[in-house]
Amino acid sequence: MAIFHYTVKIVGRSKGKSIISASAYLNGDVMKNEETGRISYYTSKREVVYTSLLMCENAPQEWLNVPAENIRRFQKSVRYKRADNKEAALKKFKLTFQKQRLWNEVLRIEKS
Repeated sequence: MAIFHYTVKIVGRSKGKSIISASAYLNGDVMKNEETGRISYYTSKREVVYTSLLMCENAPQEWLNVPAENIRRFQKSVRYKRADNKEAALKKFKLTFQKQRLWNEVLRIEKS
């Protein structure tokens, strides 16, 4: 039997949450919050199999190459309100290029 779930959560500063810490956790990465100096370490998280970062169409091209910097700039923006965290889980499976493309297509359709 296949197990699947898809969740959308909102991360926002108004509730004391940090998008940088949330992004580091979800991506199993290390990121530093320049405003607070806090460093979030989540490199030992083994559950992360695949991650991707989606940007709106009018985002500057250089932001696509530096996800951590992109998140910091976005969080400091006067237009910043929140970030959406989209999470999916499947029963244990081997990630292939075809499955990555399928997941990106699901996110692209959901975004529009």
